[in-house]
Amino acid sequence: NGDKEESSDGIPGLMSAKARSSCGSIVLGMMAVATIGLLLCSVDGSKTKKSQMPMTMEDAYYLRDKGTSKDTIPSIPIGVDIYGETVNKPLVGAGTWQYNDTVAYESVCKAFLTGYTMVDTAWGYKNQKGVGQALNDCWKRPRQELFVLTKIPGGLTRQEVMEAHQQNLADLGLDYVDHLMTHFPADWKVSPDRATRDRRQEEWMALQAIYASGQARSIGISHYCPQHIDDVLEVSHIVTPSLNQVEYHVGSGDVDGVMEKCKQHNITFMSFS
Repeated sequence: NGDKEESSDGIPGLMSAKARSSCGSIVLGMMAVATIGLLLCSVDGSKTKKSQMPMTMEDAYYLRDKGTSKDTIPSIPIGVDIYGETVNKPLVGAGTWQYNDTVAYESVCKAFLTGYTMVDTAWGYKNQKGVGQALNDCWKRPRQELFVLTKIPGGLTRQEVMEAHQQNLADLGLDYVDHLMTHFPADWKVSPDRATRDRRQEEWMALQAIYASGQARSIGISHYCPQHIDDVLEVSHIVTPSLNQVEYHVGSGDVDGVMEKCKQHNITFMSFS
C-alpha cells in the first residue's frame, strides 16, 4: 500500500503502511472496521473464552439468539445526502479485505446475524459479487437500516471513476451506496501521471458528480495526508469529504497532524485496523 518515502509527485506521506499508514495513524479511533470470524468470544458465563476456530453459522445464530440486538451499535451523523437527509454511520462495521467472494459472502452473512449493520468493501478487493450476494440473501431488514461503504481506486480520471462506480453498484446489486471514497491519493504504484494534485482534484470532482446523482449518499477519502486534503478542498464546490479512513490501532500515533486537519474541516476520522 504505497511503501515509499516519497513519490515522483513529492508525496512525503506515502511511507510504509506498518510505520505510518501513508500519512500517520491517528488516535481517537472514531470508527473501527471489524472482521468477523477470527476469534469467537463466548457470551455465556462469567468469563470470556476465546477460540482459534473460525466462527460458524451456528455460532452466529447462537450469538444472535443470546441477545445481540440491532440497537447495540450506535451511529454518528457524517453529513447529509443530496436530498437533505442525515447520513448516519454505525461506529463499527464488518470489513472484507483479503477475502474472496466465497469468504466475503460467509463473513458478511455471519456479521448480519450477530448484529452488524455496516459493511466495508472496495472495488479493489475483487469480492464485491460475494458481498452483494450476501446483501441479497442475508440482510433481512429495510435497506435504509444498512450502511454500505465502498471505494474506488486512487489516481483515476473522471471517466474511470464513473465506470468503476457503475461496476461497484452492479457487483453489489444496489442502486446507491451509503458512502463512496477514493482509496488512496494516487494509484498504488504511485505512477507519475496518477499521483498529482490535478488528478486528485479530477477524481474528487467526479465523486461529487456521483454524490449529486444520488448514487452515493456521502463521499470521502482514504489514506489522505493534510496536503492531499487541501487538494480536494480546493474543488469541493458541492460537498466536502465526510470521512478520511486511515489505519489506527493500538500503538499507532498521530504523525502528520491528520486528526487536527480533519477536525478543522469537519471531516470524520475513520480508522481501520
